Amino acid sequence: MIRINLLPVREKKKKESTRKMFSILALFLGLVALVIAFFHLSLSSQISQVEAQIKTYNDEIRRLKID
Repeated sequence: MIRINLLPVREKKKKESTRKMFSILALFLGLVALVIAFFHLSLSSQISQVEAQIKTYNDEIRRLKID
């Protein structure tokens, strides 16, 4: 009877599945990083706009107090 060693095949499949899993994990983490960066930039922009409005309102208040 011929004996076939299937361990190299199993090992190869295990390495492929591990590599695929890490690739998916890296893709997911990259996507999460992009989403976080988008929200950070969006919130930073909104904060800048609100700060500009506050400065405008404070300038107007000072002008009205002087008059």
